[in-house]
Amino acid sequence: TAPINMGSGGGGGGSTGTGGSGGGIVILDVNTMILDGIILSSGNAGRSVPTGTTAAGGGGGSGGGVNIQAVTFSGSGSIDVQGGRGGADDVGPAGGGGGGRVAINISGSGTSCLISVATAGGISGGGTAGAGISGTLMTTDLLNAPQNFSGTVIGATSIQWNWDLANGATDYQIFSSTGGPISPPLGQTNNYTTLDLTPNTTVSFYVQARACGSNSSDSTADTKATFAD
Repeated sequence: TAPINMGSGGGGGGSTGTGGSGGGIVILDVNTMILDGIILSSGNAGRSVPTGTTAAGGGGGSGGGVNIQAVTFSGSGSIDVQGGRGGADDVGPAGGGGGGRVAINISGSGTSCLISVATAGGISGGGTAGAGISGTLMTTDLLNAPQNFSGTVIGATSIQWNWDLANGATDYQIFSSTGGPISPPLGQTNNYTTLDLTPNTTVSFYVQARACGSNSSDSTADTKATFAD
């Protein structure tokens, strides 16, 4: 759940068929993290050797580790800890390196579901040599309910609703406390106006944050009464 080791180097196939080096270890312990770039800690390919030599190809290096501890997390970048390819040889091709390990632990709020994570093992150098096994990914997403949800009555049939954006959310939807959605999925916005309400009527609504098919818990509901017609 918290990688601390670098990837191991691939086995050598002789003086010319050297193994690929393993990926390094990346440890980040931060308050707020926005990952929109690339974290690269993949294993290197094993060295291939010329046809007819006695040395065998070198094994692919294993992917490294990425260990992120963050209070809040968001972004749409990528993490690559794939294993390196095995070296090719007509006599003794080598196996690929194993994939690395990734852990994203979010203690406050956010989601890693928009991050592309590659943990595949390296492909073999050919023949009967095997590919590397896949690595692992562990995440703890905490998509919090939006805060400060409130409505402002603007007419006999309409109320404008506002809320604070939730970290990591990509979408919002408003629901009635008596059941059922009131709005369509709204995208990344912090306001919505309900129309065609009944004059002089009390309603109670709440909002949910959404990301990658998952919903937050409900916000605190707010109750408002439309004006008389």
